[in-house]
Amino acid sequence: MDFDEFGNPIGDELELGEEIEVKKEETESIGTNGEGSNHSDNGINEEDDDYMSDLDADFDDENLALESLRHTYGDQVEVLMEYEDRDANEPIVESGDTGESHSKEGVFIRLKKNIPRAQFDREYMMQMMKVPERIRTVCILGPLHSGKTSIADIFVLNNYDRLNCITKNIRLGWKQLRYMDNTRQEIERGMTLKLNGMTFLATDMQDKSHVINLLDTPGHVDFIDEVAVAMSVSDTALVCIDIIEGISSTTRYIIKECQKRGLSMVFLINKIDRLVLELMLPPAEAYMKLQELVLNIQGATKDSMFTPENNNILFASAKFGIIFSIEQFVSKCYGKVLAGPKLNEFVKRVWRNNYYDRGVFHPRTLNDKNHEATFVTFILNPIYKIFTHTLSREVDVVSKTLKKNFGVSLTEDEMANDPQPLLKVVFTKIFPDQKALVSSLTSCSGSGNSYQKQVNLLENGVQNTSSRQFLAHAVKNMSIGDSEWTLVKVYHGNIAVGDKISVIVPVSNISDSGVKFIDEEMLEEGSRHVIEAISLLGGRFCYPVPSASEGQLVLLKGISKSFVKSATLCSNNIESAGLPLFQAINYIGRPVFKVIIAPLNPKELPKLLSGLEKTNRYYPGLHVKVEESGEHVLLGNGELYFDCLMHDLRNVYGGIEVKISDPVTVFAESCQGESFAAIPVESSNHNISLTVCAEPLDKKIVQDISKKKLDVELLGDKKGLREMAKVLRRDYGWDSLAARNIWAFFHTSILVDDTLPDETDKNLLQHFREQILQGFYWAVREGPLMEEAIHGVKFRILKFEMSGRVNLDSLDVGIIGVQLIPLMRKACNVALLTAKPIVVEPIYEMDIIMKKVYYPVLEEVLKKRRSAYIYATETIPGTPLIEVKTQVPVIESFGLETDIRLSSEGNAIIQSHQWNDIWRKVPGDVMDEDAPIPKLKPAPTSSLSRDFVMKTRRRKGISNDGFMSNDGPTLQKYIDKELFSQLKEAGFV
Repeated sequence: MDFDEFGNPIGDELELGEEIEVKKEETESIGTNGEGSNHSDNGINEEDDDYMSDLDADFDDENLALESLRHTYGDQVEVLMEYEDRDANEPIVESGDTGESHSKEGVFIRLKKNIPRAQFDREYMMQMMKVPERIRTVCILGPLHSGKTSIADIFVLNNYDRLNCITKNIRLGWKQLRYMDNTRQEIERGMTLKLNGMTFLATDMQDKSHVINLLDTPGHVDFIDEVAVAMSVSDTALVCIDIIEGISSTTRYIIKECQKRGLSMVFLINKIDRLVLELMLPPAEAYMKLQELVLNIQGATKDSMFTPENNNILFASAKFGIIFSIEQFVSKCYGKVLAGPKLNEFVKRVWRNNYYDRGVFHPRTLNDKNHEATFVTFILNPIYKIFTHTLSREVDVVSKTLKKNFGVSLTEDEMANDPQPLLKVVFTKIFPDQKALVSSLTSCSGSGNSYQKQVNLLENGVQNTSSRQFLAHAVKNMSIGDSEWTLVKVYHGNIAVGDKISVIVPVSNISDSGVKFIDEEMLEEGSRHVIEAISLLGGRFCYPVPSASEGQLVLLKGISKSFVKSATLCSNNIESAGLPLFQAINYIGRPVFKVIIAPLNPKELPKLLSGLEKTNRYYPGLHVKVEESGEHVLLGNGELYFDCLMHDLRNVYGGIEVKISDPVTVFAESCQGESFAAIPVESSNHNISLTVCAEPLDKKIVQDISKKKLDVELLGDKKGLREMAKVLRRDYGWDSLAARNIWAFFHTSILVDDTLPDETDKNLLQHFREQILQGFYWAVREGPLMEEAIHGVKFRILKFEMSGRVNLDSLDVGIIGVQLIPLMRKACNVALLTAKPIVVEPIYEMDIIMKKVYYPVLEEVLKKRRSAYIYATETIPGTPLIEVKTQVPVIESFGLETDIRLSSEGNAIIQSHQWNDIWRKVPGDVMDEDAPIPKLKPAPTSSLSRDFVMKTRRRKGISNDGFMSNDGPTLQKYIDKELFSQLKEAGFV
């Protein structure tokens, strides 16, 4: 066989293949054929001997090469010598097998024998859990990449042995454990997407034991719904702050939510190693950076009691596995010379702006460069020395320093580690436990009796406190392994496997700010289920227990299909009447990101419906709607949210291929003027006449309603109505008559009775109030422009008339009530169409942390998006970073995050949210029939409003005239033709 100049064989592929086969057969005959052995003994085939010797030489060369590589890279590197990158039998394009089970999507431990061994006594913990005062539920909160999951890993590594996922690289600190991230998506993306947690026994600084339910939450704002679930069952929030990024906008909002929900807070300044290893600040400047951060925490909380000396601000390095407070550091380093009151006094003075000289603390001026702050002297200098000596490989000095100052020593094997693993060993020897954090968490959350705490938050307390009835709040359905579980917080009584309970779903007319009580009718209508199993959270495993009692956070099996988002669980008997009915969870913000989906194969629609049912249960903030056209509309929080959701729908819960539309957003209908005429609307038999007018609400009251600052529950009784009228007069400038006659709030719109006694029978109007309200709710849910919700409009009832005398006791009253519901909707539609109707769109607020050098690049990217602009820029002290705050319409935000990341070379962290519920008018006249809408081209800015309306109407099947823009909303549809002609001649329409 011949070869070319590059060493490639020359000849036909068939000939080459035959030659290779011949060689293979000859080789096999030499090694296995007995006759071949005899021939070899007689020496009749010397070429075969030479060929075999060449093969042996090749194998020897390979072994030598492998040994050399292993020696070069060490035992921590796997060395492979491969000759092909893909098996010839492996298909290049995988088959469309989408029948993956849930088990393939995670790394869960399913067998009880494989559950890690706990370093604490589980039986003792079970007894401790019967005392609610010793239970704390803590949620770890913070922005993206603030180290929340790594903080949870510290507790995992210190509480469990024989973790099957621990590798040498994880143990040495080269790789993160991420024990709370147990789905395939979380592991591949390297970020937390789902709420997870663990229950363990911990001790504080006084060696007092507590049961801790630790919940790890996502940091990306798209998954703020998971954060809301964690907040709803927690007593305390552990807020993680990246020491370099400081208090970002996301952190400020988290703090506000914690305060709104009554959660105690402990702050953890994480990644202190970055001060030394990345910023390379000297100790004095590092102290200034920490001072600035503490001041920002006090500013965000509006509470000066948050300070390291009060043990509610702690320090941590998740990378090196340590958490400590000033008290713990001083006790560890200087406890031998300080004891009792002296130690406490010393701790209080360490953080303050003092300097230490010959045993006496002296006050230090702000810019004093001649005296070193006590925090630098006693805290930062020892830490910096450990970093310096370890990184410079002065192992002997490190060993002596540790022995002298901290009373710990290093073994020879530990001293032989690389600098980073050695730093982790050194710091974990100094701070081997998390007692300081446990002390802070347990001391700041008060009594800890979660049931009594919840009672205090209710309006009137619990009416049935003397009984031992079971009461719990089911907050989330979870898919763990191959099973469905429900996360439940027990507030009263006990529950055991095999017990039968009632599941009551919160009704829609209960607002987020109010709490009702369970009545007998709810108990009769609620579904009944038997508890199949009870477990404790364990991160990547569930630990089965026979029962659960007051204050515990557990997983229940057997009730997940009885509700979608949240529910109240109670005993299955009539004595449960009077217990609190838990409100629907406020998932923080309104979902405004929308996609429409359909199965690729129409025959697989049942699979899609089944998958959507599961997805809706497992994603708390997801809204699923079915339009009259049959389309399935999904509403969520952002692009990453839907990317994860669609992966689960396709591969895990549905197992089908799904068609998906381009992302769009939710629009709303509103008005920018008062109705130009009071047009009465009559029923089909002309017996009932209703006149309504509309006008826009003030922006301040709309914002307060959406943020729930205005307590709409006050309308429930006369006393509350008087209080509401007082608030409207004082804070919003309403006149007394309108303030006293508010009938309802719905979304961000208001209905007011503005009728005069001389023109309208007030008794008759009040008799049909419920039907009129139903029509108002219907109108606000589906407006006249494109059947979207109405935003920020005040509707006023001007006149209500009925022909003839009405006997309120006759059967005709029921018929009148049925006619009034659609009539009221029609009257509201007419009122909106006569008040200069507009379309409003949601606005994303984007918080971008990036290097300052990329600011001009960001400006250029934002110029390409309609109405996008920068409204604030803040410098992060001591770093080259800035935080840029921008606003951009949601419909213009698709792909913007990717553009910014590409333009900044990956040096930007972008978080987009709609927490402040900002809406703005879409450019253009929505009623302009002559607005140009070109085919297959972007609509001009002056026609956007009309374009959005027409596209939405066609998608919903409201308009059917193709691309003709004159098939839009019109007042002619609702009023008499002659009246419409008169209005048109007068120039009103």
